[in-house]
Amino acid sequence: MPADFPEIEPTGRAWDFGTYAMSEAPAVGGGAIRFNHATDPVGMGLTLTFEGLSDDDLQLIRDHYYGQQGGYLSFLLPAVIWLGHTSTSDVAPDTDRWIYAAPPEEGDAKQGGFYDVTVTLRHVGPELGAFA
Repeated sequence: MPADFPEIEPTGRAWDFGTYAMSEAPAVGGGAIRFNHATDPVGMGLTLTFEGLSDDDLQLIRDHYYGQQGGYLSFLLPAVIWLGHTSTSDVAPDTDRWIYAAPPEEGDAKQGGFYDVTVTLRHVGPELGAFA
């Protein structure tokens, strides 16, 4: 069963807005004709940075990654991921699903046992597959 991403507020967010699926063919006059194959971008990504995580919060991210079988099972992002952002709908609807694009990257332990972690996600939209 898919589980939503842990409710841990990131200290930073960076996103890749993806590209539009299109193709191009040469035109008779030497120019080009472009064909749009979709109305929404594909390949959107989101990188979340978490600085100074406790052991418990780090373990929540690890457990979630393993529970989602890496990038296999999709999941929703909780509202805390977007705190401070005006609206989630200008990036992706909050009903859209995400998968891990790579394993979480953990930094070395800091003084007091705190960790920095980077999580890279890929947008898969409102899909229904891969979470039975």
